This record gives sequence, structure tokens and C-alpha cells, in this order.
Amino acid sequence: MGGTIPYGTQGVIITCDGGKERGSARDATRNLTERFEVFLERDGKSTKKSSAGDDKGAADAGDALRAELEGLREDNKDPLFKEHSVDLRACTFVAASKEVTSHYTVAELVKAELERAKESGKTFARHTLRMIPVETTCYAGVDEIAEAAAPLIEKYFGDEKE
Repeated sequence: MGGTIPYGTQGVIITCDGGKERGSARDATRNLTERFEVFLERDGKSTKKSSAGDDKGAADAGDALRAELEGLREDNKDPLFKEHSVDLRACTFVAASKEVTSHYTVAELVKAELERAKESGKTFARHTLRMIPVETTCYAGVDEIAEAAAPLIEKYFGDEKE
């Protein structure tokens, strides 16, 4: 769990059953990471992280296990998604890393996860109620909100003048 959410962060607001914030964030982190990996594979893109199973010189099960554990330790040093507590009951925020946002928007990943749940007819997160993508964060002041909203307005509404 992290502290305050850094300004400019992309991520997902998650609402969930009261008292289940950590479990819901853990499920969302796992599911969004899976969607990210599926997208990378689908698009033939690579990531800076290397797979632990690529160790060709593993002579026995012990070496393979050590290599896999080292890979897991490396993955935990710089996670793709990280929970930030927002000190609200039944609500949390999961921030996406720069690695994720350099390839895809959080909205694309959330949409893919929700479509997977719809198509399969089951949820892959026991306590999650809603997942709301967030494209940027800022200080809650009028000037700061206007400054953060300007690029988003340009991106989604263009410069059409009526």
C-alpha cells in the first residue's frame, strides 16, 4: 500500500465491499496485469521484464526454482500496478506504472477486463463493485483541475468551435 497518490498518476478507482479494500486491490492488480500481458502478447510488444522461465542452463529443479524466485523478487521491486490507500471505506486507488501507461491507457485495460467478465459471465474479483479509470490526478483546486483537464479536453473533444 502506498501513501498519497502522486500528481499526474494514471490508475483505477475501485469501489468494493466495506473492509475488503486490500483484497479488491490485489484482485484488480492481478487482473489488470493479466490484461496488460495479454495486450503485449497480442500486439507483439515486449516489456523490459524478462521471464524467469528463460533460464536455459537450469540443470535441475533447484536451479529452476531459484531462477523463478529471483524473477518474482524482481517483479515485486517495480510492480506494474500499486495500491494507494485513499482512507475511505469501500474505496481504493490502484496506480499504473509508467511501463503500463507507455503502452496502453488504463481505460483500455479496464474495458478489456470488464468485457472478459461480461463474456464469461463471472467476475474475477470477489469484492470489487466498480472500476473507474483515471487518466490523471491533481490537487483539488480550481486552477489545478483546469490545468489538468485541458489536455484531456483537447484529446477527447478536439478544438471544434461552434
